[in-house]
Amino acid sequence: MAAARKVTLPKEVWELAGLFGEGQPLYLIGGAVRDILLGRQPVDFDFASAATPSQVKALVRRWADNVWTIGEEFGTIALLKNNVKYEITTFRGETYREGSRKPDVTFSDSLKEDLSRRDFTVNAVAYSLSEKIFIDPFKGAQDIKRRVLRTPGPVEQSFRDDPLRMLRAITFHATLGLKLSPEVFNGIVEHGNLLAQVSTERIADELVKILLAPRPSDALRLALRTGLSDYFLPELARLDIEQPVDYHHKNVLEHTLQVVDNAAPILELRLACLLHDIAKPDTREVVDGEIHFFRHELVGARMARRIMRRLKFSNELTDKVVELVKLHLRPHFYRDEVWTDSAVRRYIRDAGEVLPLLNQLVTADCTTLNPKIAAAAVEKQRDLERRIEEVLEKEDLMAMRPLLDGHQVMEAFGIEPGPMVGEILKGLLSAQIDGDLATEDEAWEMARAIYEDETGG
Repeated sequence: MAAARKVTLPKEVWELAGLFGEGQPLYLIGGAVRDILLGRQPVDFDFASAATPSQVKALVRRWADNVWTIGEEFGTIALLKNNVKYEITTFRGETYREGSRKPDVTFSDSLKEDLSRRDFTVNAVAYSLSEKIFIDPFKGAQDIKRRVLRTPGPVEQSFRDDPLRMLRAITFHATLGLKLSPEVFNGIVEHGNLLAQVSTERIADELVKILLAPRPSDALRLALRTGLSDYFLPELARLDIEQPVDYHHKNVLEHTLQVVDNAAPILELRLACLLHDIAKPDTREVVDGEIHFFRHELVGARMARRIMRRLKFSNELTDKVVELVKLHLRPHFYRDEVWTDSAVRRYIRDAGEVLPLLNQLVTADCTTLNPKIAAAAVEKQRDLERRIEEVLEKEDLMAMRPLLDGHQVMEAFGIEPGPMVGEILKGLLSAQIDGDLATEDEAWEMARAIYEDETGG
């Protein structure tokens, strides 16, 4: 047991604790206790008790505003009180059977046994709400002070019980700045292949936490050094290749990691930063002694879609990331003397809703150490953004539609729905954006020209 100290908690926590008797007291556990020991105010409250789920339900039903039993099979009852969510879990242990992606859950009547099953000692500290003392059988408070990650029991057993703990170690390094003990580091190197037993959704959740951390690059490097990234993002290690020094002072991998750090912690933006050059290893060519990555943005967009789908991200998020990867080079070709107003309008229209994020990606993508090149790149991007603002003040490009609709085109040319209709409408809209088309008569003239060109008639 650790020495008692003053702990400030919401009154609802004390009220909830008062519902449990002396025989089955309530303990605050997990991240809330860790935050208290780190000197932070906890915002998420998880509890443990020897009480069974049915007993917990009976105790809290009248007090709580709402009760959920979706996690009852795993020993967890969730409840809402004054718009704050609390979770109470019966003392338990979790283990993965070899080849299974679902843990086996067993209940226990021992707090120490429950804590021994926690991922790391920093999370294996409980706070007794009845005695107002910390219970710390595995010296987690000491590890929090040292800012180091250790497992309560043997590393191999811990990672076999739940292989996601290896990736969670990387997450804690990213979000809390905790170092991996040598045993944990070596355990990940040796048992990283066990991550294949964990569901893709759980892995993706951890990747999101890493990417939204203040400085994701350190954690991503750690995932690379341990080899763990090979089991959820194998494409990352392949980025460790050279690229031209004229604009980038690093290899592709180091450039990518810095771009991620440069970006604001917006999920679709940081994912796009992580994947924006993902196709460079596959598109690398040496021409006359110079390294090129021709069309890597288009190949990268296809790769990004496969990766996002493999990690089971939503279609909406995937579409945004893919569009950002596909367009990330467009602004690099901006020059005031060659980008006409219609070119700016086309860029705005093509980017659509990801335009603000695309501008941020382009800014983050500048990692050169050459101050003149960096200053020129920043000024060029600012100039483009000024021109975008000017165009948007004058025109609502997002609301622009072709002067003819698909039904009119199909009826006029006697064609069925299909690519031909799309090509005609796309051509009309493109001409409108360029300012070359203003009336319906002009639209019909162009539609006929496109139709005859496509059909040869």
